[in-house]
Amino acid sequence: MNYGRVAHIVGTFCMFISAMLAVPTLVAMIHGETSTLTGFGVPILVGLLFGWVLRRRFRHASRTLYRREGLLIVTGCWVLAAVIGAVPFMLSGMIPDPIDAVFESMSGFTTTGSTILTEIDDLPRGLMFWRSMTHWLGGIGIVVLFVAVLPALGVGGRVLYQFEVPGVETEDLKPRIRETALALFRIYVALTLAEIALLMVFGLGAFDAIVHTFGTVATGGFSNYGASIAQFKSPAVEIVITVFMLIAGVNFTLYHRARRDGVRVILADPEFRTYAAILFGVALICFGTLLTTGAEDDVGRAALDSTFQVVSVGTTTGYGTADFDRWPDVLRLLLVCLMFVGGSAGSTAGGMKVFRLLLVFKFIAFEVRRFIRPHRVRTLLVGRHPVHEDVVRSVTAFFCVSVLLFAGASVVLTGMGLSHGTALTSVAATLWNIGPGLEQVGPAANFAEIPAAGKGLLTMLMLFGRLEVFTALAVCMPSLYED
Repeated sequence: MNYGRVAHIVGTFCMFISAMLAVPTLVAMIHGETSTLTGFGVPILVGLLFGWVLRRRFRHASRTLYRREGLLIVTGCWVLAAVIGAVPFMLSGMIPDPIDAVFESMSGFTTTGSTILTEIDDLPRGLMFWRSMTHWLGGIGIVVLFVAVLPALGVGGRVLYQFEVPGVETEDLKPRIRETALALFRIYVALTLAEIALLMVFGLGAFDAIVHTFGTVATGGFSNYGASIAQFKSPAVEIVITVFMLIAGVNFTLYHRARRDGVRVILADPEFRTYAAILFGVALICFGTLLTTGAEDDVGRAALDSTFQVVSVGTTTGYGTADFDRWPDVLRLLLVCLMFVGGSAGSTAGGMKVFRLLLVFKFIAFEVRRFIRPHRVRTLLVGRHPVHEDVVRSVTAFFCVSVLLFAGASVVLTGMGLSHGTALTSVAATLWNIGPGLEQVGPAANFAEIPAAGKGLLTMLMLFGRLEVFTALAVCMPSLYED
């Protein structure tokens, strides 16, 4: 293990993420919030100094960077980001408890959107901006952004990129990893600017438009209002956010290819078609059920709420226009199932990813056909592309580990005194980076009443979910550090 190179890159990242705090500091100054400046100034100075010391101390370390170092760096960067991001919350007094502050920060960077805050409407704007900015940084992947702006990482950048953006087919983009990261980043910025502009056109102020755009394109869901998107009482705003949540849940590789080959590239993609079909089908079921059960008597409102909530949950964004915990039980269960699905591979969304579920169903059908005719030679296809057995094995292992994590964590939380519904959905909400669950952690509630040990566990699950389980799990294995 090349610990010197790991420390050098982590030190560089520490300076990078600390420098990002200058943006919310400026926002706080603009709004005259001088009382919060210490909360930003201390982590900026300490982070820059600590990072500079690490860079200088290990500047002569070997530049060799392989898989093991990449795993440690990526996981370390996410943990460091959450810790640095929590400091302004603690020093300002907004979230004085360290466990709560790290929970909120990790929720932001992993684009989970779960929160322990109760009364947020009148909190300082500089801190609320930083809270939402963690979404935006985490959405594109702070490590990807790091690679994009630091070409000096060289071959090491390729290692970090592969762990940070699973599911993106880099051969369809640029031959150099820095160019690939920049291509994705440009698309991300373009979507951000487009949504900000549209939200402002439909009546939102600049601050509200930026905050909710950060939460949308990153599929995070943090709002600066307790009522979330329902605060605006604007169908136009709801439609804009719904569209951009849908866009953010699509594999970003397809957008780059579409610039060259046209929209048909997106429409022909089997994962996109499955993703769209799932969301459309579930939204249609919710719409019909809300009307037939009398849960909603306004057709237009039922259509908006069902579409918005299905897209919000399906893309793991977590914004709300209605309290779906009050919907009929069949819809609540359906939305819980949708939590597990998530968005497309290579998108900012969480969940198990549509591609994995598509592959699992294809594999089951493949095995059934082989069981009927065991001697016929067959090839497993997704679309027109053959799937290598290594991919099937990896996806199978992912599902097994995910189920074990989900079951084990749910049992532990139930043992802490939480109801079954709260325990199960809080684990699903954090492991798959969704945000709200049901009952005690429902869309109209929060995670404030979860015990401290439970918050610690859920914070770890957010990290595991953001790193697609195996990256974070590998760091916990002693064999990673053996020479």
